[in-house]
Amino acid sequence: MNTNTIRPCNRPGNLSIDNTGAPGTLVLEDTVYVHGDLLFDQPASVHNYTIDLNGQTIFVEGAIMVKPQNIRISGSGCIIAAGDILFQPTIAIGEDDFMLVMSITGTVELKPKGTFTGCIVGAESVIVSPHTTPDWISPAGKGINFPMGESEGNEQSATDGVCNIES
Repeated sequence: MNTNTIRPCNRPGNLSIDNTGAPGTLVLEDTVYVHGDLLFDQPASVHNYTIDLNGQTIFVEGAIMVKPQNIRISGSGCIIAAGDILFQPTIAIGEDDFMLVMSITGTVELKPKGTFTGCIVGAESVIVSPHTTPDWISPAGKGINFPMGESEGNEQSATDGVCNIES
């Protein structure tokens, strides 16, 4: 299995991610910022791939579409879009991982395969798979790279209910 990394990324326009080789993993090493839409393309089963959030953030000014087959999402991290999010990957996160999926102005449609541990936020609505049972788990100590950075001293943290996006 091939493993590649994506360093800090500021992409003008749309971004499409696909795997044209053997099964592989793409590990985020910092924030990925896309000024358009982000599409995780539907690979053939021999070209499946894993996106390891690695505690990092994906921020998209448009919409995000993660198709339902042969794409895995692993690790803690934030997936944030100004527009709609269609989130249908296979989830492969550990017991200590936590994922935030958030649409700032649109809808989040969550239909993952596997157990999703995290937070889902949609400005218009949140749609989850039928027969889904939500449970509350605190994100404290999950090592997630929220956009406001680390909390120290008297600063507010994500668990205080306040989230700032720093630029």
